[in-house]
Amino acid sequence: MFGIGGFELFIILLFGFLVFGPDKLPDIARTIGAAIGKFRKAQEEMNAVIKNEVLDPDAGRASGDARPARPGRSSSPSQPQETFAQRKARYDRERAEREQREQIQANREQMKRDAAKARDERLAKAKAQEEQQAASEQAASRESSQQREPSASARQVLSADELFGNKPLATHVQNTSQPTTEEKGGA
Repeated sequence: MFGIGGFELFIILLFGFLVFGPDKLPDIARTIGAAIGKFRKAQEEMNAVIKNEVLDPDAGRASGDARPARPGRSSSPSQPQETFAQRKARYDRERAEREQREQIQANREQMKRDAAKARDERLAKAKAQEEQQAASEQAASRESSQQREPSASARQVLSADELFGNKPLATHVQNTSQPTTEEKGGA
C-alpha cells in the first residue's frame, strides 16, 4: 500500500499513538475509513456515468435498462430527439415564464409595501390631528380658567392680622407690587 513496508507503517502508527493517544486513534481511523469509502463510492459513480452517458449513451437502454430517459432524449428510435434549437427555445420560454412570475411577485410585494406606507401615513396624520385637537382644547381650558381666576395683579393681598382674623378683611384690592403701609412700618 503506497510503497510503505511493515516497519514504516509501525513507525507511523507509533507516532500517531504518541501524538493522539489511545483514546482518539479508533475515532481517527473510523473517520479516515469512512472518508476513503465515500471517495471510492464517488469514484465508482463517476466512472459509471462516464461509461454510460458519455462514451456509449444508448448501450444501457438497448439491453432493457429501466432508467428513465434524460429530457431531450427519446427512449424509442422512432421518436425524434429534441434539437439544440428546440431545447434553446424551451429553455428561453421557461426562463421568460419564471421572470414573469418573479415580476408579478415583485409587483405584489410593492403593492403591499405601498398600502402599508399609506396606512402608516393615515395613522400618523390622524394622530397629529388628535394631538393638535388636544392641544387646542388644553389652550382653551387654560384661557377659560385664567378668565375665572383674577390675575396676579388684581388679587387681594392680605396681611397677617387679616389672615388670622385679628383684623377685618379689607374690601379694596391692593397692588402686589407696592408694599402696604403696615409692611413699610415693619409692624
